[in-house]
Amino acid sequence: NHMGLLCEFGIGVEKQENEAVEWYFEAAKKGLLEGILNFSRCLMEGIGCKKDLFTARDWLEAGCFVDH
Repeated sequence: NHMGLLCEFGIGVEKQENEAVEWYFEAAKKGLLEGILNFSRCLMEGIGCKKDLFTARDWLEAGCFVDH
């Protein structure tokens, strides 16, 4: 998730939103709540990927069940 933030906002690296989405997705698959939220946000806003509100909703619903 932290690598995703660096890539999305270009902190210390070239700004690469599509790379950020990949990092967020990897974190989300591991059940990390911040990864789920960031991946969902990218899907909702079309940041680094095609906008997909349905998939974003599914990930947000899954995030409700993460033990945090």
